[in-house]
Amino acid sequence: GSYSFYRFQIIQTKNFEEQKGQIQKRFEETKMEALLAQMNPHFIFNAMNSIQNYIMDSDIDNATTFLDDFAKLIRLNLDHCTKPTILLVEEIEYLKSYMRIENTRFNNAIDVIFQIDPSIDQYDIEIPTMIIQSFVENVFVHAFPPGISDPTLKVDFRLITDDVIQCRIEDNGIGYSSNPNNKLHKSKGVVLVKERLALLGYKEEEAIQVISVKNKGTSIIITLTV
Repeated sequence: GSYSFYRFQIIQTKNFEEQKGQIQKRFEETKMEALLAQMNPHFIFNAMNSIQNYIMDSDIDNATTFLDDFAKLIRLNLDHCTKPTILLVEEIEYLKSYMRIENTRFNNAIDVIFQIDPSIDQYDIEIPTMIIQSFVENVFVHAFPPGISDPTLKVDFRLITDDVIQCRIEDNGIGYSSNPNNKLHKSKGVVLVKERLALLGYKEEEAIQVISVKNKGTSIIITLTV
């Protein structure tokens, strides 16, 4: 009996090490793809760090889940960056993967709420590519320093008219003092988004509204024609 248990343990350990090796290999391949996708280097570094920690802690389940999300995000990034517009359903899938990864760094403490107006046909509506993620990233980077109780991020899509859609990104974080645009202006991603919208013929003040109250949170309203 003890021999078969000992043998079972050896086989289990061997399988486990194989799994770990396979994840490490996938991890290295994914890292290369991430660099090719030219994603935010801080984001890549943080995500890679999280995966590496899971592998070191032998937490295979979390390592696999996280790596799957990260790989999916990179593939979507590579697919999307060459297209001027994207189906809303694809944008939402991308944002959800992105938010799951970022939330892991907060031990999933941020309550993420997604709301989509039922009159919106996600499979029919197209919006400009890579517009919303930079604003969501800003929330994860700036809005929730340690000590914020019940951090909440809400992403809400509404149909305003037949050809206008609005995305609201609301958080209950620290907000911005005096000039609400300060931190947003410094964000490279947001600057690129504004440039892209200008190229598409949008007026910045109509396309992006920022409402921020110190210690009460920030709302960003992005208005797009579809």
